[in-house]
Amino acid sequence: MPPRPKQAARPRRALSRETRTVIVFVAAVLVLCAVWLFAFSLRVPLWDASNAVIARPVAMSAVFTGGVSALVNTVLLLTLASAAYVLALWALHRGFRHSFPAVIGASAITCAVLLPMRPLASPDVTHLAADVRTFWLHHAYPAFGKNAPGFINDPVARDVQVYAKQPSGYGPVAYALGGIALPFSGNSLAANVAGQKAVAAAFLVLTAFGAGLLARRLGNDPAMAAGIVGLNPLMLFQFAGDGHDDSIMAAFGVLAMLFLVQAGWRARSGGLALAATAVLSKFALVFAGPVVLTAWFPRWRRWLAAVLLLIGLALVVMLLAGAGPKIGTRGPATTISLTTPWTVVSRWLSLGPDGQRTLVGISYAMFVLVTALVVLYHPFKKPADMVAATALVMWLFLFACSPGELPWYQIWYLPFAAAAGRRWLVAAAIAFTCGGFLPTLALNWSNSISTQMGITNASDKAVLVVWTATGLIALGVWYADFSGRRPARAASRSRAGSAAPRRRARGRV
Repeated sequence: MPPRPKQAARPRRALSRETRTVIVFVAAVLVLCAVWLFAFSLRVPLWDASNAVIARPVAMSAVFTGGVSALVNTVLLLTLASAAYVLALWALHRGFRHSFPAVIGASAITCAVLLPMRPLASPDVTHLAADVRTFWLHHAYPAFGKNAPGFINDPVARDVQVYAKQPSGYGPVAYALGGIALPFSGNSLAANVAGQKAVAAAFLVLTAFGAGLLARRLGNDPAMAAGIVGLNPLMLFQFAGDGHDDSIMAAFGVLAMLFLVQAGWRARSGGLALAATAVLSKFALVFAGPVVLTAWFPRWRRWLAAVLLLIGLALVVMLLAGAGPKIGTRGPATTISLTTPWTVVSRWLSLGPDGQRTLVGISYAMFVLVTALVVLYHPFKKPADMVAATALVMWLFLFACSPGELPWYQIWYLPFAAAAGRRWLVAAAIAFTCGGFLPTLALNWSNSISTQMGITNASDKAVLVVWTATGLIALGVWYADFSGRRPARAASRSRAGSAAPRRRARGRV
């Protein structure tokens, strides 16, 4: 009996390009979740911390012990999270089906993984949790000094240790929406802090969703825009981890922009209502007002710029004359944060309160001048220009003109930069947010760095590294894009010039 012929081996089917992209995206999200879960949430869980530790987070160097070696491990873990973030963005850039809902789901899962972590870098969420209870349960407005936690008879308010006798500066919408968590929080501090972290995380996901919708309206990739916001390691750490409420403002702000970019006044009215809601959460988005007005009324450019310059001059005169608020070394609007170039300048020049007041006046005068220049010269020919100008103004404020810049403020510009899709601005945003960890880590481990490595003022040096690297990346990508556009413009003019004689020749026939 003759032997049967051997059947040819079936060729293995190669994975499609889309399947490989999906695998890369899923792997990147899993790495991001693993870093948050095993390096943070399970190491410093909220349920295993005392009220004193929750209310006054100790330096991260005391939590992750081991001196410089613990710092190096933390930096490596956050670098791994940042690399996973960039890899996920690469997969989204390549594209795959249903990428937009996939990235929103991934953002929600990543936030949920980080929620069990206790606050590590800021005590603000404890104050916020007490303020929300003051607003809802004691029917008093927390922004008034007499209603600060130190004067409220409440089990959570009694646990507040930082700024206990000072009011918070949020708006009524932030306090009102924080009440979403109250039915599930009881009276324990840990549960109330967890509730505010959950609200902040939910609005971070909503901000990512809004950025995607805005990008789609502008003709850009919604999944990429949503991923830039919702999977960003710094945003996840600050909102799902530390529980800041700026995500509420950002969510309403980006949703407002969906309507503000439209031509009809009915839609614009809805956008103004959402913008007002954002400002009533936190004031910062009011800085975008001149940009929106210029986009709507371009004939007013010069008048708006003149008004801005007058405001800037009045602000500088007020601060130099000592009529402004007291200048300190911590806090938001009128103070000098310890992780900005302004504190480096202040330390180098050995400035006292008067000198710091002058420095703050200079910084805000710079911002008013920058805004006036954007109002005068930025193009406003299409809806994307308004969004890009908004992102530019907010980014320049935090990068160059805000002495009180804090890491979680970066959500003020991030969704607009992501939706506008300008390459240099997106590159600068990714670099600035991923680098935003470094000054905070250097500040937390400053003693170990000084004693074990002999490096003094480590946070100042980290600030200079991050700001310099971000600036170089922004300029490099901008120049590359600008250089690439010049040949295209020249070719377009050449084609237009050669077409004109042919049109005239055809006309003579």
